[in-house]
Amino acid sequence: MVKKRLLSEYRAFRDEVTWVEFALWCLAWALMAYAIVKKAIAGDDPNVLLILKTDFTAMFLLPLFRLTLPKRVFLARISYRAEKWVIILAFAASFIGKYLYIYTYIPQYDFYLHAFGSIILVLAGCEVALALSHAPEKMEPIVLAACAFGLSFTAAVTWEMFEFVCDQFFNGTTQAWGLIPSDWFLARFPTDPARFPLLDTMTDLISGSAGSVAGGIIVHIKEHVKRKRRSVGNDPCVVPLK
Repeated sequence: MVKKRLLSEYRAFRDEVTWVEFALWCLAWALMAYAIVKKAIAGDDPNVLLILKTDFTAMFLLPLFRLTLPKRVFLARISYRAEKWVIILAFAASFIGKYLYIYTYIPQYDFYLHAFGSIILVLAGCEVALALSHAPEKMEPIVLAACAFGLSFTAAVTWEMFEFVCDQFFNGTTQAWGLIPSDWFLARFPTDPARFPLLDTMTDLISGSAGSVAGGIIVHIKEHVKRKRRSVGNDPCVVPLK
């Protein structure tokens, strides 16, 4: 039974992931592991170490669900394609953003990461929505887009909750507590520096929401076009253009 399950998962993996993609996954995993070990040995910046560990765990959750949970549980039916989007987002947020201190060197990186990250989460949300459906080929584009948007928006809000917990209970600074806002930030949001943590959280939510909406629109258009092409291909009265 175990051997049959592993073979089935391997075939599914090979159908959904190229060897180039898998090599990039392994590189991302290795760099994340290296960053965690280096931070743990150095013993500095426990806030960064916590985020690295959290995102590193998230990078393995979907394959773990596929291998351990019964197939009747929808988490075990989420395709390996969704893992690609999770790895990209986790790596960009923790290794590039936190470990390499890009948030410090490029203040606007956080704003754009929330926006584009939410678009990426919409694409991952598509895979979750399709896994929930027992007839994914019949799911209306607007329904799929709405479900994907909902997951992306929820993830954006959940991340801000995680930052609150990290700062409140683990002495973190993810919400910019005690930090001085950059000139780039103050030029666009003139305010008392003491209000920086509030504005940091709100601009994250606003940019994440905008990304979720944009991603939902992209998915709706993409799925609508895909369904239209499929219907043309299945219609014997229509001769497709060559």
